[in-house]
Amino acid sequence: MTPTTTKDECKIGRFLGEFDRLQSQWTENGSAWFMPLRQRAIERFAQLGFPTRKTEAWRFTNLDALAALEFSRPGPEDAARIGEAETAPHRLGDEVAAELVFVNGRYCEALSRIGGQLEGAIVGSLSALASAHRSRVEAWLGQCAAMETRPFLALNAALWRDGGCVLIPAGARIGKPIHMIHLGASAGSPLAVYPRHLFVVGAGASADLIETYAGLDGAPVFTNAATEIAVGANAVARHAKLQREPSEAFHFAALGARLERDARFSTIVFGLGARLAREEAICSLVDQGVELDLNGLNVVDGDRHLDAFTTIDHAEPHCSSRETFKTIVDGQASGVFTGHILVRPGAQKTDAKQSSHGLLLTEDATMHAQPQLEIFADDVRCTHGATVGQLDEKSMFYLRSRGIPEREARAILIGAFASEVLDRLPIECLRGKIGGLLAERFG
Repeated sequence: MTPTTTKDECKIGRFLGEFDRLQSQWTENGSAWFMPLRQRAIERFAQLGFPTRKTEAWRFTNLDALAALEFSRPGPEDAARIGEAETAPHRLGDEVAAELVFVNGRYCEALSRIGGQLEGAIVGSLSALASAHRSRVEAWLGQCAAMETRPFLALNAALWRDGGCVLIPAGARIGKPIHMIHLGASAGSPLAVYPRHLFVVGAGASADLIETYAGLDGAPVFTNAATEIAVGANAVARHAKLQREPSEAFHFAALGARLERDARFSTIVFGLGARLAREEAICSLVDQGVELDLNGLNVVDGDRHLDAFTTIDHAEPHCSSRETFKTIVDGQASGVFTGHILVRPGAQKTDAKQSSHGLLLTEDATMHAQPQLEIFADDVRCTHGATVGQLDEKSMFYLRSRGIPEREARAILIGAFASEVLDRLPIECLRGKIGGLLAERFG
């Protein structure tokens, strides 16, 4: 039975009920081995409750609009709205080694394309590979993203039904990225989907992963996603995510990365869509010599809201992290950035730098930036900086005085602001795509 709870029962009861309804299905389809993880997760979600403005990590984000919705499970009539025509605009084609397509959180083999340049990597649906490669999946599932203080991550761990799984063998070099495309669509009532992905890069290997989230206009879809990435010793992994969900969608996602000795990991998130979005990153540097590069570029307009919350955990000495987040806020929209860096006792010679910059395009736009440093070692270099401002009047005047129209001058300055993050994206095929989307938005 689902544990009883008195905290926020009116808000979380529907999710607890969904867990009860799905238990027998999970037991019958061969996935019973991860039921203990699901059970711990739903218990933790019940204990944490639904966040409110009184919850410190959520104090700038109002969840009333999400809490008011009654969600249904996706059905075949919803998935039927997605075909090749709806998938095509999001594909990267020959630029990637594989494209896994998920419709409303479920793997769609008919729309997916897995090529032959995978160097022994195992690529497919997490629900299928959890059975076919149980020992390898079991070793990492739930190990890279701690859910103890994160209610929606716990909810994902309890209710996920499918997602992508990529297992890269030690020493393999995957020359092209692996791309996961997530499309949501509802034919009627609001839907909730819980994709969960596992990306394991073996010792000395290298690979790139791209995630794209999009969907069709219509009834709201609540996407509550989790991505776990394990990077082995001396391995190199690069991750990029593009979130461009429809304006009525809700998008919550957590990235958990566990980085072993001398691993190099870079991740960059582009948040361009959804009515309400929450992006979390939890990066754990668990051995010496790790290099981490964590970046984000978020664009919010209208009355939308985007909240980015990052945690970098320096647990061992001689590691470095670089973090740069930029947020462009237009209309009456609002943005939040909270960046937490933890340097544990004994993590000497840590070198950590964090910067956050917000650009407000109207007087009604708002931005909250909260750098947080917790340092328990004395031989470290840790810096942070946060700015929030508007377009530079002198630069605008200079461009206008050269005969450049106001709209074009504005686009030039916005592009210059965004370029610091966009230029950090090492995956060229995606860099061009995102540059085009930004030009569409502001050009």
